[in-house]
Amino acid sequence: MKTYILLIILCINLYPQRLWQISRPDHEEFLQLYKDTSVVMLKAVVENRAKPFDDYNSDLLNEIYKKNSIQLLSYYHPEEKEFIITVLDSLVSKDKREYGFFSAEIKGFLGVAGATDEMKEYAKSSNDNEKYMAIYYLAYIEDFSYLEDLLNALDKGNHYVNNMISIYASIPANKSIITNKLETIIDTLTYEWNKVELLNILLATNKEIGIIKCREMIYSINNDYKFHIMGLINRYAFDQLPNITIEYFNNTNGQIEFDMFLPSVRGINYGWHSIKYLQPSFINCIKINKNRLADENNRYDVNELLALFKPFKPDSTHSLQYLMDDLQNYLEEVNNYGWLNESAKYAEYKTQLEYAETNIANNEFEECRIKLEEFKNGIQNDFNNGLITNEAYRYLFFYPDYLIERLPNGVLSVPR
Repeated sequence: MKTYILLIILCINLYPQRLWQISRPDHEEFLQLYKDTSVVMLKAVVENRAKPFDDYNSDLLNEIYKKNSIQLLSYYHPEEKEFIITVLDSLVSKDKREYGFFSAEIKGFLGVAGATDEMKEYAKSSNDNEKYMAIYYLAYIEDFSYLEDLLNALDKGNHYVNNMISIYASIPANKSIITNKLETIIDTLTYEWNKVELLNILLATNKEIGIIKCREMIYSINNDYKFHIMGLINRYAFDQLPNITIEYFNNTNGQIEFDMFLPSVRGINYGWHSIKYLQPSFINCIKINKNRLADENNRYDVNELLALFKPFKPDSTHSLQYLMDDLQNYLEEVNNYGWLNESAKYAEYKTQLEYAETNIANNEFEECRIKLEEFKNGIQNDFNNGLITNEAYRYLFFYPDYLIERLPNGVLSVPR
């Protein structure tokens, strides 16, 4: 038991509680020069004793890579904490301007309590980089007392604070204040790329308001940036973009000159794009509007989607009745969009599906399978004879397979 306690104490000493995180240090360039990232080599660089590979100027390179060496030691060898602190204190005593902030940053990462007070001093710095990085690190220890500094920086267009705004907005009391400030600044900016950058922060801060702002800006912003706004909507509100795209087509006229954020078949299959792109309303929209697209890649993706799409396949948690309802709803939409070229076909298909539904209700699964196979064969023949469009064919021919493969052999495997 005593051995375990000693091990725990040892681990606490070797791996202290960090006040904040630092970025993972890059070691690839270091390896190219020194061919080694062992503790011995890292210490040698810090102490100006290392010899780089080839005939480089050792003193100059050791000086350049001193900070990198300390970062690597801190990140991968926290057991060297005392050595690192001693080195940092020595460097700061010689050149505080060069090493002061770096020292506080590393010490906080190593859990040195005094680093907090040092960071609070740097949060008052006239050096914007140091000031806002200090505010960022202090947020790790839940010191959120610098909201006014961040809002003033936003007013001045200072990009150092962009990453911190959403962190501060995680505090409920700050969210509405920051949201209002971002909306105001976005409305007053003239440079449109800056609008897009702040729109990204607004979405991270308040997704609901950010999406509303996106929907407004997509009509007013220059064509060069509309793709970026659609990309932001896809990132923050994945399933809303298909309907927003439909709205854009419906609310505009003429040629669409910019690269729209439209789905590809591969993108939908891999989950990069929302499955709502497969809904009949979207398929109908791009079928009608595809000739308005000026961008060649957009036209290719749209034509491929129209040619190859299949209706979304519900997972195994959905009942057979749910799938049957889904198929019948597709039939209604296919009819409403005018994709049945012969009016009598709707009544014929509806009757067949009602028979199949009755089979399911009566546990007549083999009869249901036969009826659905007949339905598919009829759809194929009607498509071949030009009685239904490609869109009707793709919904009504492929969806019955989802039902057929779920039909049990006499015993229900999922709830009806």
